[in-house]
Amino acid sequence: MSPAKVGLPLGRDSTVTRQARFVRHSLRSMRPEIHGVRSKRRAPSVTQRRELRRQVLSRRRSGRAWSTSTALLALSAIGCGETPGAPAPAAPRTGFVTVVVNVNGNGTDPDGFSASLGGRSVTLQPNTPTTVASVPPGSYALRLSGLAPQCATNADTASAAVVAGDTAAVRFVVTCYGAVAFEEAVTPDNFQAVYLGEDGRIVQLTTGAGRNYLQDWSPDGARVVFETDRNGNLDLYTVRADGSDLRRLTTHPYQDEQPHWSPDGRWIVFHRTPYQSGPFEHAWLNLVSADGTAEKVLLDTLHRDFDPTWAPDGSQIIFSCDRFGRIWDLCSVKLDGTGLRSVLYSDGAQHAEWSPDSARVAFQSFAGGQAIWIAGVDGSNAASLTPGLVSFDFAWSPDGARLVLATYDGAGGYSIQRVNRDGTGLTALTPIPDAAGDGRWSPDGTRIAFYSQRGGEQQIWVMNPDGSGMHPITSGPEPKFHPRWNPRARPGANGAAAVADASPAGDDRLAPLALPAAREPRAWRPPHGRCARAAGLAIIVMPCGP
Repeated sequence: MSPAKVGLPLGRDSTVTRQARFVRHSLRSMRPEIHGVRSKRRAPSVTQRRELRRQVLSRRRSGRAWSTSTALLALSAIGCGETPGAPAPAAPRTGFVTVVVNVNGNGTDPDGFSASLGGRSVTLQPNTPTTVASVPPGSYALRLSGLAPQCATNADTASAAVVAGDTAAVRFVVTCYGAVAFEEAVTPDNFQAVYLGEDGRIVQLTTGAGRNYLQDWSPDGARVVFETDRNGNLDLYTVRADGSDLRRLTTHPYQDEQPHWSPDGRWIVFHRTPYQSGPFEHAWLNLVSADGTAEKVLLDTLHRDFDPTWAPDGSQIIFSCDRFGRIWDLCSVKLDGTGLRSVLYSDGAQHAEWSPDSARVAFQSFAGGQAIWIAGVDGSNAASLTPGLVSFDFAWSPDGARLVLATYDGAGGYSIQRVNRDGTGLTALTPIPDAAGDGRWSPDGTRIAFYSQRGGEQQIWVMNPDGSGMHPITSGPEPKFHPRWNPRARPGANGAAAVADASPAGDDRLAPLALPAAREPRAWRPPHGRCARAAGLAIIVMPCGP
């Protein structure tokens, strides 16, 4: 083995000459390109190359030499911009924190969120990680803020332990809701329809003077139909969900009320009456095309036909009528006006709706007291769902297995309750002191929207079907009511988790609010939520609440 291989001193022999030539060749051939890929390393300067050559030659004159590997290491250090023998870089003194807000549900916060970290405010966008640099080591408590009304979280505080040179990860989970239209009482004589979109933005569906009463969505979720008295009487209009393309459907001088879109989206059925309130002798059913270009009377104008709704398949319309010697029959008729029949008779039967599977029909009756009843589609086995308890204003669950309804305890207490279609399992979902109503299932059956007075302001709230996870999705001083989900809404999407109740702690008493004069304060029903009651041979129209 040669002395060069073991690092022994060498004399002026051919081995040293070969090493010197190797170094000179390496210095000449150094380029900032390696294997065809441009390197980010700086090329050695002329001074650095001369210094390395001097060191090699000096070792040769002193009887010492570098091995080939030692020379390569020196060249590599120079190529990296380092000077042989330079001190190691200083250890990092700070760390990093990465924060992400995962948003579940079918909504979002368009303005994003913010979190405080060690005195710094961090702006966060939904589902987008944000990294904060130069964070001194230590323990930190991050607090999430800036949540829009439609968003809620179980935990708005998280901890992070920061280590120098490392990254700490923090994750918040927020559930946001959207795709809900509702009404807002700006003044007693000015009601407006509003839409909270899935993008988290508020859309003003109606504007101007007058009362605008939100009624129904088109099946595709593109438009809403509403009543308005902006022309002196109630006419029907539709508007797109973004507030554009306002269309007037009816121009008759009488009152056009209770419009409902057909399942195929082609027609809207409604009743027309000469009377805005009080006793009325005539009301009849009309059909108008969705674009307003065609209109026709379904039967005739000689009777009291009102409160029409569609069968799920669109083949029939069920309504209240006086065509069989009584004024309180539930009747049905086909779309072409044929097949008229009495489904059942019950005192004050109205507001009927078929179950989603077309197997049952639910309705409101005054037989034995105001209550929600259920019967077969042939009128058989009619029974009250809340015996001994006043109930009104109901909605079927999407699977037809349950209903939500409003109840009154006779002592000023209102509540939203859930009940099975066979009358079992009656369960209060909202506290009795809470003036709550207008419960409506989401299209996927995972949430219930409703209005509530808790907290002193009447807002639109959302809860789980078991009554948990309540929190408001609107804000502001104007009373809000009549929530209606867009048919395409899926609030249970994206793994939406239940959130803890956002009820105000402490005093559960409700602060009184100024209500429109035409509404009954106890029931908190808008004017278009009217019910008809018999007074001899006349029909009296009044709010649906007790």
